[in-house]
Amino acid sequence: MQWKFLKTEKNDLLEQLLAHRVEEEAIIQQFLHPSLSDLHNPFSMKGMKEAIERLKQAVDQKEKVLVYGDYDVDGTSSVSLFCAFMKQYTDGIEYYIPDRYKEGYGVSEQGIDYAIEKKIDLIITVDCGISAHENLTKAEQEGIDVLICDHHLPSEVLPPATVILNPKQKGCEYPFKELCACGVVFKLLQAWCIEQEYSLDLLYEYLDIVAAATCADMVPVLNENRIFVHYGLKQLNEKPSLGLRAMLDVAGALGDKIDSETISFGIAPRINAGGRLESASLVVDLLLSDTFIQAKGKARHLDKLNIQRKEIQQKMTQEALNMIDNDVNLQMASTTVLFAPHWHKGLVGIVASQCMEKYHRPTIILTQSKDELVGSARSVEGTNVYELMKECEEVLIQFGGHALAGGLKLKYDNFELFKEMFDAKAKKHLSEEVQEKELAIDAILPLQNINRQLLRIIEKLEPFGQKNSKPIFVSHNLYFSKLSVLKNKHIKLEVYDEQQNKASAIGFNMSHFVPYFRHGVSFSLAYTVEENSFKGKSQLQLFIKDIQFYKT
Repeated sequence: MQWKFLKTEKNDLLEQLLAHRVEEEAIIQQFLHPSLSDLHNPFSMKGMKEAIERLKQAVDQKEKVLVYGDYDVDGTSSVSLFCAFMKQYTDGIEYYIPDRYKEGYGVSEQGIDYAIEKKIDLIITVDCGISAHENLTKAEQEGIDVLICDHHLPSEVLPPATVILNPKQKGCEYPFKELCACGVVFKLLQAWCIEQEYSLDLLYEYLDIVAAATCADMVPVLNENRIFVHYGLKQLNEKPSLGLRAMLDVAGALGDKIDSETISFGIAPRINAGGRLESASLVVDLLLSDTFIQAKGKARHLDKLNIQRKEIQQKMTQEALNMIDNDVNLQMASTTVLFAPHWHKGLVGIVASQCMEKYHRPTIILTQSKDELVGSARSVEGTNVYELMKECEEVLIQFGGHALAGGLKLKYDNFELFKEMFDAKAKKHLSEEVQEKELAIDAILPLQNINRQLLRIIEKLEPFGQKNSKPIFVSHNLYFSKLSVLKNKHIKLEVYDEQQNKASAIGFNMSHFVPYFRHGVSFSLAYTVEENSFKGKSQLQLFIKDIQFYKT
């Protein structure tokens, strides 16, 4: 791993950290002090005026509305947010989430048939729809209006729809392009409140759901997303909605400080387990629960599914890594493209992420679905996997996504051709810098500077997430004592410098470093600083990111 030391002319540590995260000094105060008053005008989004007019017609004329969502956290959160908020204005709303295995991603033919059968007047797609040309054409032919709320990259030709809300579409002057789908739905509801002259306070009570979707969907926690996450986390810590409160309780996090990592590692995997192993409707039912007892039962069920998910996923990941380790051609390739017919369709995305984490290159994991291959793509910073798939679209049935993640479908017979084409296209884009895993270092610190004051500086940068990661520091010329290995894979040790300043450190999945530790041999440590609480006592601890040993 290569260490990249971020440079700045600032001397003050907080100013250094801000310079690495905020390009314009004029917005530093907005970054440090997120405010709901800084939310953008929703009517600056292309199509918003028309969307509100169509929504008002549906409410006034008591039309039947179908909210159609994707099966991940963003999709289920979007459905839940819209249904929970709009039920106070109409009782004509129901929702539909496709079965991952029978229908696949996006707006399915079965979903449109359901809308026709139920005599739906308006379909609102959330976190999908921007590439559903064929099936939305069928809806149009049946006289069903469609309002698309999506954030995925649109193709040159847009699908037929009454209105499209997507900040990435051409001609949209909305000032922030990186909303997740739940963020787009929030803007629609914000516009609804403004147009109808309703108080926004009730809408703000749902920001915990928007924060969960924003963190889970890995969009940049900057600009408007930072406001969503800041106030959403405040809501989660003070008065979470029943469904998320039940999820936190089951995860053992209720009562602890809830931050973006709690969402990413505590809430999101349990929510996603529903759609991966059973039905994503379980999640919407959870988030729309009327009582805590009701929500707790659903949360427990999702927790059990998540345990099953971990077991299956671990086996799949190991199989995928073995395929690479046992094939010289795969090791030498610029990309990872793997297929196994028995792999679980709902887990290929996680396996793609884990393979990418180890080999640091664009990765696609595929499994079989009838006579086709379906899968998920993940990529590294600096390489747009959506654009790579677009360059291979002649051999793909379907694809979609954004720069770092996507999904695709292709014919079984085209696997080898696609694999070669994808790797060839990637080679043109990948530089040596991108191919080598890089660790961005915010500052060099002596151990004596690791104190409560440092922690307070770090806390000013919260909430953390994409494009605003926890600061990573480096300390040089360190030595160790009290080294121990936990569960055969983690390391815990005490580090000290020549002035005898000491700090406790822990490194997860870093037991491979053990042979390199020798008394009298110094090293440099890259780490984040955390507060570790145990049995009522708290201390600062270094969470190791990497170690570089000096040659003897």
